[in-house]
Amino acid sequence: MGKELYRDLKKLASASPLPCAILSVEKTKDGNCGEVNYFAINEPFKRSFYCLLQQTNNINSISYEQFDSFVEGKSYASFLAKEPKFEDIVFKAAWHGEPIRTYVDTTRAYGNWTEIILMPINCEHEDNVSYCQFMYTLNKSMDPDKFAMVSPEISSFVIKTCLELNEDRDFIKNLNDVAREIREYTNSFACSLISIDREMQTFKIVSESVLNDMFSIKEIFKDLPYEIIESWDELMEGTNSIIIKDESDMHHYEEKSPFWASTLRRDNVKSLCLVPLVRHKETIGYLYIANFDIARTSQYKETLELISGFISTELASYQSTKAP
Repeated sequence: MGKELYRDLKKLASASPLPCAILSVEKTKDGNCGEVNYFAINEPFKRSFYCLLQQTNNINSISYEQFDSFVEGKSYASFLAKEPKFEDIVFKAAWHGEPIRTYVDTTRAYGNWTEIILMPINCEHEDNVSYCQFMYTLNKSMDPDKFAMVSPEISSFVIKTCLELNEDRDFIKNLNDVAREIREYTNSFACSLISIDREMQTFKIVSESVLNDMFSIKEIFKDLPYEIIESWDELMEGTNSIIIKDESDMHHYEEKSPFWASTLRRDNVKSLCLVPLVRHKETIGYLYIANFDIARTSQYKETLELISGFISTELASYQSTKAP
């Protein structure tokens, strides 16, 4: 089945005028998404991906002619940062037969908005591996018509948050209310908004919400070195946010930043969503959500990344009024 399946799926990918990759998607023993590999790619995908990796990875030793064999059979995570939402939707396409079309802000990682199209593939496959067709288009700026693809539940919460931010009252009170609503929406234990000052190399917890007010996030963060906060930028390279949803993710970041991971373990953080607040391509703060409902990771990630743009604008305005 192997060679014949590859030939057929390579032909399917090659028939697409859009950049296209056939993805093999593993189902683990517990029924979750395992490895997601590039099984076969077409010429537009090869050209686009080769240019991207030249900019973001050291692949100078790989010629364009060799690129198919270099990519095919490897995990997408060998080249790009792991994305829980991406794994969630490709799993739905490959294993649940759901055609999916979504629009993602990838400007931080790649300088473009990305429209993703996923199509299930009905073919013979191994018991633990299924396939889907992955195609995409890139846009330099957000297309409002495509942005309408956002689900009503997500858009409703984003609008509610924007209204809360613009209430005519004390800004910090507004932010505390937003932190509480995000914590409740994500069913998390704690949510805070962190403001950073790169020039002074300091950070500040400007708002927080903790379940039943069990502790103060300000107290927990008061002895955290600024270097830890600064390191998040590097850890976030190639992705829009840091998501830790299980021990595997924790181990991934533990290898990159052992001291930070040790503070998470010390504070009993089992899951974390860390979203940068960016203004004029500079990170000015973070949304920090700890111990959230991991069953809805994909939804929360999308929601928080959308909200972050509006909070960034308000935070930048607040920071400017506090500048010396």
